[in-house]
Amino acid sequence: DQVDGLVANGYAAAALHSLVSPAEQREVEAKLMAGELRLLFVAPERLVSEPFLALLDRANLGAIAIDEAHCISQWGHDFRPEYRQLAQLRGRFPEVAVHAFTATATEPVRRDIIAQLGLRDPLVIVGPFDRPNLTYRIQPRLDREGQLLELLRARSGQAAIAYCQSRADTESLAAALQAAGIRAAAYHAGLEGGVRQQVQEAFLAEHLDVVVATVAFGMGIDRSDVRLVVHVAAPKTIEHYQQVTGRAGRDGLPADCVLLYSAADV
Repeated sequence: DQVDGLVANGYAAAALHSLVSPAEQREVEAKLMAGELRLLFVAPERLVSEPFLALLDRANLGAIAIDEAHCISQWGHDFRPEYRQLAQLRGRFPEVAVHAFTATATEPVRRDIIAQLGLRDPLVIVGPFDRPNLTYRIQPRLDREGQLLELLRARSGQAAIAYCQSRADTESLAAALQAAGIRAAAYHAGLEGGVRQQVQEAFLAEHLDVVVATVAFGMGIDRSDVRLVVHVAAPKTIEHYQQVTGRAGRDGLPADCVLLYSAADV
């Protein structure tokens, strides 16, 4: 989605990921080597592979930007070992600027990111966390399906994301919403790649109003008019909650973040 937006604005961007065909991959790599790309999105697993690093050795690499950088830190809420391997980039490309970005980096996480990446005297910029257009509501979960329906019906036709802890919950809740006449679909990492892409594109094209998802949904989603983010179960950490609710109201207009909690979640 980010690539689509950049290209539409005349910015030369591309992405390499598991859903890209071999022909598309060759085309992107040719553009990279010809200096026709300004920005290339890749996952850490691909970035640290030797064939891809060898490709970058021959490219005119100007900067490396690491998004979701809290994943580097063992103190982060979404630690991924693959991100640790990004430390080798400093040694491989010593003259290339390295930047790390995240919406949720506590002080220990910031220190850990700097240490793990081997950053030299980095400039650390911390922006405000307050999102005054977001209203947070916490309610006891008494009737998950009924409460979710009530919230969505109050915002009929508006964009919403409902987060669940399990894949099974996303599918059962999405089916219940569909039966109630709401344009909804489930999204989780267990779905076939083409299905996930179809759901994401339908949501971005406003053919879907509601996505019922696990935390697999949201990275790179750039729909600015999400008016409601519901957690039908408590998230695992406060950092994770802040990260995910931040997908609401990116257009600056009022939006609601509702957490339905039960003691069973804890």
